[in-house]
Amino acid sequence: MKKRLISILLALILTLQLGITAFADTETPIVSPTDVDIYGVSIVLSGEIGLTFHVKVGKPYWGGTMELKFKEKEDSAPITLNIKDCPSEGLTLFTATYYLSAIELSEPVMITVFDANHKMLAQDSCSAQEYVNLLRFDKKATEKEKKVGISLIKYGHYAQLACSETNGWEIGKDYKETTCPETDELQFDAAVFDDYEIIWKNHTAEFNQFLMSLQLDYKTGIHLYLPLKDKPTVTVNGEAVEVTVSERYENYYETYIDGINAFNLEEEYEVTVNDVTFTLSAFSFCNLVVSNGGNENTVNAMRALYEFYQAIIDYKTAKGVSE
Repeated sequence: MKKRLISILLALILTLQLGITAFADTETPIVSPTDVDIYGVSIVLSGEIGLTFHVKVGKPYWGGTMELKFKEKEDSAPITLNIKDCPSEGLTLFTATYYLSAIELSEPVMITVFDANHKMLAQDSCSAQEYVNLLRFDKKATEKEKKVGISLIKYGHYAQLACSETNGWEIGKDYKETTCPETDELQFDAAVFDDYEIIWKNHTAEFNQFLMSLQLDYKTGIHLYLPLKDKPTVTVNGEAVEVTVSERYENYYETYIDGINAFNLEEEYEVTVNDVTFTLSAFSFCNLVVSNGGNENTVNAMRALYEFYQAIIDYKTAKGVSE
Protein backbone atom coordinates (compact mmCIF):
# COMPACT_ATOMS: atom_id res chain seq x y z
CA MET A 1 0.00 0.00 0.00
CA LYS A 2 1.45 3.34 -1.04
CA LYS A 3 0.71 6.35 1.16
CA ARG A 4 1.67 9.98 0.86
CA LEU A 5 0.81 13.43 2.11
CA ILE A 6 1.23 16.30 -0.32
CA SER A 7 0.85 20.05 0.28
CA ILE A 8 -2.36 22.02 0.68
CA LEU A 9 -3.50 24.75 -1.66
CA LEU A 10 -6.19 27.33 -0.91
CA ALA A 11 -7.29 29.22 -4.00
CA LEU A 12 -10.17 31.37 -5.13
CA ILE A 13 -11.70 29.92 -8.29
CA LEU A 14 -12.76 32.36 -11.00
CA THR A 15 -16.44 31.82 -10.24
CA LEU A 16 -15.70 33.02 -6.69
CA GLN A 17 -16.08 29.55 -5.32
CA LEU A 18 -13.67 28.89 -2.48
CA GLY A 19 -11.54 25.85 -3.30
CA ILE A 20 -9.58 24.35 -0.44
CA THR A 21 -7.39 21.62 -1.86
CA ALA A 22 -5.71 19.04 0.35
CA PHE A 23 -3.98 15.87 -0.69
CA ALA A 24 -4.57 12.87 1.54
CA ASP A 25 -3.52 9.23 1.84
CA THR A 26 -4.32 7.46 -1.43
CA GLU A 27 -3.80 4.08 -3.01
CA THR A 28 -4.14 2.63 -6.50
CA PRO A 29 -4.69 -1.06 -5.84
CA ILE A 30 -5.06 -2.42 -9.36
CA VAL A 31 -3.27 -0.30 -11.93
CA SER A 32 -0.09 1.73 -11.90
CA PRO A 33 -0.39 5.29 -10.49
CA THR A 34 0.83 6.47 -13.90
CA ASP A 35 -2.45 5.21 -15.37
CA VAL A 36 -5.09 5.99 -12.71
CA ASP A 37 -4.46 7.86 -9.48
CA ILE A 38 -6.84 9.54 -7.00
CA TYR A 39 -4.34 12.19 -6.00
CA GLY A 40 -6.30 14.79 -4.07
CA VAL A 41 -9.54 16.09 -2.58
CA SER A 42 -10.87 19.61 -2.20
CA ILE A 43 -13.85 21.39 -0.70
CA VAL A 44 -15.77 23.92 -2.77
CA LEU A 45 -17.89 26.41 -0.85
CA SER A 46 -20.32 28.46 -2.91
CA GLY A 47 -24.09 28.12 -3.13
CA GLU A 48 -23.23 24.48 -2.56
CA ILE A 49 -20.83 22.54 -0.33
CA GLY A 50 -18.96 20.17 -2.61
CA LEU A 51 -16.36 17.50 -1.87
CA THR A 52 -14.29 17.28 -5.05
CA PHE A 53 -11.94 14.41 -5.90
CA HIS A 54 -9.02 15.04 -8.26
CA VAL A 55 -8.20 12.01 -10.40
CA LYS A 56 -5.53 11.23 -12.96
CA VAL A 57 -6.87 8.89 -15.66
CA GLY A 58 -4.78 7.66 -18.58
CA LYS A 59 -6.36 7.90 -22.02
CA PRO A 60 -6.93 4.11 -22.34
CA TYR A 61 -9.46 4.39 -19.49
CA TRP A 62 -11.44 7.43 -20.64
CA GLY A 63 -14.32 5.17 -21.61
CA GLY A 64 -14.83 4.26 -17.96
CA THR A 65 -16.79 5.84 -15.12
CA MET A 66 -16.37 7.33 -11.67
CA GLU A 67 -18.86 6.42 -8.94
CA LEU A 68 -19.47 8.59 -5.86
CA LYS A 69 -21.49 7.65 -2.80
CA PHE A 70 -21.46 7.74 0.99
CA LYS A 71 -19.15 5.00 2.20
CA GLU A 72 -21.00 4.08 5.40
CA LYS A 73 -24.66 4.60 4.43
CA GLU A 74 -26.16 1.51 2.81
CA ASP A 75 -29.08 3.47 1.36
CA SER A 76 -26.76 5.98 -0.30
CA ALA A 77 -27.63 6.17 -3.98
CA PRO A 78 -24.43 6.31 -6.06
CA ILE A 79 -23.77 9.05 -8.58
CA THR A 80 -22.15 7.69 -11.73
CA LEU A 81 -20.18 9.99 -14.03
CA ASN A 82 -18.63 9.24 -17.40
CA ILE A 83 -14.92 10.04 -17.11
CA LYS A 84 -14.77 11.80 -20.47
CA ASP A 85 -17.66 14.07 -19.39
CA CYS A 86 -16.05 15.14 -16.08
CA PRO A 87 -14.47 18.60 -15.71
CA SER A 88 -10.83 18.52 -16.80
CA GLU A 89 -7.84 20.14 -15.09
CA GLY A 90 -5.43 19.04 -17.79
CA LEU A 91 -4.88 16.40 -20.44
CA THR A 92 -5.32 13.42 -18.06
CA LEU A 93 -6.64 15.19 -14.96
CA PHE A 94 -10.34 15.11 -14.05
CA THR A 95 -12.55 16.13 -11.13
CA ALA A 96 -15.70 14.59 -9.68
CA THR A 97 -17.80 16.37 -7.04
CA TYR A 98 -20.27 15.05 -4.47
CA TYR A 99 -22.47 17.70 -2.87
CA LEU A 100 -23.10 17.71 0.87
CA SER A 101 -25.60 19.33 3.17
CA ALA A 102 -24.42 21.06 6.33
CA ILE A 103 -25.34 17.98 8.40
CA GLU A 104 -23.29 15.57 6.25
CA LEU A 105 -19.80 16.98 6.71
CA SER A 106 -18.51 13.95 8.63
CA GLU A 107 -19.93 11.34 6.26
CA PRO A 108 -17.05 9.73 4.29
CA VAL A 109 -17.62 9.95 0.55
CA MET A 110 -16.16 7.08 -1.46
CA ILE A 111 -15.01 7.41 -5.06
CA THR A 112 -14.45 4.36 -7.24
CA VAL A 113 -12.94 4.54 -10.73
CA PHE A 114 -13.97 1.82 -13.21
CA ASP A 115 -12.84 0.99 -16.72
CA ALA A 116 -15.28 0.49 -19.60
CA ASN A 117 -15.90 -3.12 -18.48
CA HIS A 118 -16.67 -2.01 -14.90
CA LYS A 119 -13.39 -3.33 -13.53
CA MET A 120 -12.29 -1.32 -10.51
CA LEU A 121 -9.16 0.72 -11.16
CA ALA A 122 -8.89 2.79 -7.97
CA GLN A 123 -10.86 3.62 -4.85
CA ASP A 124 -10.55 6.05 -1.95
CA SER A 125 -12.71 7.99 0.49
CA CYS A 126 -12.67 11.19 2.51
CA SER A 127 -15.08 13.39 4.48
CA ALA A 128 -15.16 17.16 4.78
CA GLN A 129 -14.20 16.84 8.43
CA GLU A 130 -11.20 14.64 7.57
CA TYR A 131 -10.12 17.21 5.02
CA VAL A 132 -10.28 20.05 7.56
CA ASN A 133 -8.23 17.97 10.02
CA LEU A 134 -5.50 17.83 7.35
CA LEU A 135 -5.79 21.54 6.71
CA ARG A 136 -5.37 22.45 10.40
CA PHE A 137 -1.90 20.92 10.64
CA ASP A 138 -0.51 21.79 7.23
CA LYS A 139 2.47 24.13 7.65
CA LYS A 140 1.82 25.90 4.35
CA ALA A 141 -1.77 26.85 5.19
CA THR A 142 -2.35 30.33 6.65
CA GLU A 143 -4.36 30.97 9.80
CA LYS A 144 -7.17 32.56 7.76
CA GLU A 145 -7.27 29.52 5.47
CA LYS A 146 -7.49 27.22 8.48
CA LYS A 147 -10.20 29.38 10.02
CA VAL A 148 -12.42 28.95 6.96
CA GLY A 149 -12.23 25.17 7.28
CA ILE A 150 -12.65 25.13 11.05
CA SER A 151 -15.66 27.46 10.95
CA LEU A 152 -17.29 25.28 8.28
CA ILE A 153 -17.07 22.22 10.53
CA LYS A 154 -18.27 24.21 13.54
CA TYR A 155 -21.25 25.31 11.47
CA GLY A 156 -21.94 21.67 10.55
CA HIS A 157 -21.79 20.71 14.25
CA TYR A 158 -24.42 23.26 15.27
CA ALA A 159 -26.54 22.62 12.18
CA GLN A 160 -26.77 18.98 13.25
CA LEU A 161 -27.94 19.96 16.74
CA ALA A 162 -30.62 22.27 15.35
CA CYS A 163 -31.85 20.01 12.54
CA SER A 164 -31.93 16.85 14.67
CA GLU A 165 -34.02 18.62 17.28
CA THR A 166 -36.40 20.02 14.66
CA ASN A 167 -36.73 16.89 12.52
CA GLY A 168 -36.45 14.15 15.15
CA TRP A 169 -33.44 12.21 13.92
CA GLU A 170 -30.51 11.01 16.04
CA ILE A 171 -26.94 12.28 15.71
CA GLY A 172 -24.53 9.36 15.44
CA LYS A 173 -27.25 7.05 14.16
CA ASP A 174 -28.98 8.79 11.27
CA TYR A 175 -25.99 11.00 10.51
CA LYS A 176 -22.39 10.63 11.63
CA GLU A 177 -21.57 13.20 14.30
CA THR A 178 -19.68 16.33 13.23
CA THR A 179 -17.40 17.45 16.05
CA CYS A 180 -15.76 20.85 16.40
CA PRO A 181 -12.05 20.51 15.52
CA GLU A 182 -10.86 22.91 18.23
CA THR A 183 -13.56 24.42 20.42
CA ASP A 184 -17.33 24.72 20.18
CA GLU A 185 -17.26 28.23 21.65
CA LEU A 186 -18.96 30.65 19.27
CA GLN A 187 -17.25 33.96 18.50
CA PHE A 188 -20.32 36.10 17.74
CA ASP A 189 -23.44 36.64 19.82
CA ALA A 190 -26.95 36.94 18.42
CA ALA A 191 -26.71 40.74 18.26
CA VAL A 192 -24.84 40.43 14.92
CA PHE A 193 -28.23 39.92 13.27
CA ASP A 194 -29.79 43.17 14.56
CA ASP A 195 -29.10 44.96 11.27
CA TYR A 196 -30.77 42.35 9.06
CA GLU A 197 -34.46 43.06 9.60
CA ILE A 198 -37.00 42.59 6.82
CA ILE A 199 -37.83 46.03 5.38
CA TRP A 200 -41.41 46.51 4.17
CA LYS A 201 -41.77 49.22 1.53
CA ASN A 202 -45.52 48.83 1.70
CA HIS A 203 -48.17 46.27 2.63
CA THR A 204 -51.91 45.66 2.25
CA ALA A 205 -54.68 44.24 4.41
CA GLU A 206 -54.58 41.09 2.27
CA PHE A 207 -50.83 40.59 2.53
CA ASN A 208 -48.87 41.89 5.52
CA GLN A 209 -47.06 38.81 6.81
CA PHE A 210 -45.45 35.57 5.62
CA LEU A 211 -43.44 32.64 6.91
CA MET A 212 -39.77 32.12 6.10
CA SER A 213 -37.25 29.29 6.39
CA LEU A 214 -33.58 28.87 5.52
CA GLN A 215 -32.49 25.76 3.66
CA LEU A 216 -29.22 24.28 4.94
CA ASP A 217 -29.10 21.54 2.31
CA TYR A 218 -26.86 21.27 -0.77
CA LYS A 219 -27.53 24.94 -1.44
CA THR A 220 -28.27 27.80 0.90
CA GLY A 221 -31.72 29.08 0.02
CA ILE A 222 -34.66 31.09 1.33
CA HIS A 223 -38.16 29.62 1.36
CA LEU A 224 -41.05 32.08 1.54
CA TYR A 225 -44.54 30.88 2.48
CA LEU A 226 -47.32 33.28 1.46
CA PRO A 227 -50.80 33.13 3.11
CA LEU A 228 -52.94 34.12 0.13
CA LYS A 229 -56.20 32.78 -1.28
CA ASP A 230 -55.17 33.14 -4.91
CA LYS A 231 -51.85 32.36 -6.56
CA PRO A 232 -49.77 35.55 -6.49
CA THR A 233 -47.35 37.02 -8.98
CA VAL A 234 -43.89 37.16 -7.38
CA THR A 235 -40.67 38.78 -8.55
CA VAL A 236 -37.21 38.75 -6.96
CA ASN A 237 -35.02 41.68 -7.96
CA GLY A 238 -37.42 42.34 -10.80
CA GLU A 239 -37.34 38.80 -12.21
CA ALA A 240 -40.44 36.60 -12.11
CA VAL A 241 -40.04 33.44 -9.99
CA GLU A 242 -42.03 30.23 -9.75
CA VAL A 243 -44.84 30.03 -7.20
CA THR A 244 -46.40 26.73 -6.13
CA VAL A 245 -49.00 25.52 -3.66
CA SER A 246 -47.13 24.80 -0.43
CA GLU A 247 -46.92 21.17 0.63
CA ARG A 248 -45.69 22.21 4.05
CA TYR A 249 -48.41 24.69 5.07
CA GLU A 250 -52.08 24.47 4.22
CA ASN A 251 -53.58 27.49 2.44
CA TYR A 252 -50.14 28.90 1.63
CA TYR A 253 -48.24 29.45 -1.58
CA GLU A 254 -44.49 28.95 -1.68
CA THR A 255 -41.55 30.42 -3.55
CA TYR A 256 -37.81 29.90 -3.25
CA ILE A 257 -34.67 32.00 -3.63
CA ASP A 258 -31.95 29.46 -4.33
CA GLY A 259 -28.21 29.17 -4.86
CA ILE A 260 -27.17 31.87 -2.38
CA ASN A 261 -23.39 32.06 -2.47
CA ALA A 262 -21.53 31.53 0.80
CA PHE A 263 -19.89 34.92 0.24
CA ASN A 264 -23.25 36.66 -0.08
CA LEU A 265 -25.39 35.62 2.86
CA GLU A 266 -26.06 39.27 3.68
CA GLU A 267 -27.00 40.17 0.09
CA GLU A 268 -30.44 41.78 -0.04
CA TYR A 269 -33.25 40.64 -2.34
CA GLU A 270 -36.18 42.86 -3.25
CA VAL A 271 -39.31 40.71 -3.33
CA THR A 272 -42.62 41.87 -4.79
CA VAL A 273 -45.78 39.87 -4.09
CA ASN A 274 -48.55 41.27 -6.29
CA ASP A 275 -48.36 44.96 -5.31
CA VAL A 276 -46.47 44.56 -2.02
CA THR A 277 -42.67 44.95 -1.87
CA PHE A 278 -40.19 44.08 0.87
CA THR A 279 -36.43 43.49 1.15
CA LEU A 280 -34.65 40.67 2.95
CA SER A 281 -31.47 38.56 3.04
CA ALA A 282 -30.55 35.10 4.24
CA PHE A 283 -29.51 36.70 7.52
CA SER A 284 -33.04 38.12 7.85
CA PHE A 285 -34.10 34.60 8.77
CA CYS A 286 -31.46 34.59 11.49
CA ASN A 287 -32.83 37.91 12.72
CA LEU A 288 -36.33 36.41 12.91
CA VAL A 289 -35.08 33.37 14.82
CA VAL A 290 -33.47 35.59 17.44
CA SER A 291 -36.23 38.21 17.69
CA ASN A 292 -38.92 35.53 18.00
CA GLY A 293 -37.12 33.73 20.83
CA GLY A 294 -35.87 30.74 18.88
CA ASN A 295 -34.55 27.80 20.87
CA GLU A 296 -30.87 27.65 21.83
CA ASN A 297 -29.79 25.09 19.24
CA THR A 298 -31.36 27.01 16.35
CA VAL A 299 -29.93 30.33 17.50
CA ASN A 300 -26.48 28.75 17.88
CA ALA A 301 -26.70 27.28 14.38
CA MET A 302 -27.37 30.77 13.03
CA ARG A 303 -24.45 32.21 15.03
CA ALA A 304 -22.18 29.46 13.65
CA LEU A 305 -23.37 30.25 10.11
CA TYR A 306 -22.39 33.88 10.67
CA GLU A 307 -18.96 32.84 11.99
CA PHE A 308 -18.43 30.74 8.84
CA TYR A 309 -19.48 33.67 6.66
CA GLN A 310 -17.17 36.07 8.49
CA ALA A 311 -14.21 33.70 8.11
CA ILE A 312 -14.76 33.73 4.35
CA ILE A 313 -15.00 37.53 4.27
CA ASP A 314 -11.77 37.80 6.29
CA TYR A 315 -10.04 35.45 3.85
CA LYS A 316 -11.25 37.43 0.84
CA THR A 317 -10.11 40.70 2.41
CA ALA A 318 -6.65 39.32 3.14
CA LYS A 319 -6.36 38.13 -0.47
CA GLY A 320 -7.64 41.42 -1.88
CA VAL A 321 -10.51 39.71 -3.68
CA SER A 322 -13.59 41.75 -4.58
CA GLU A 323 -17.00 40.64 -5.77
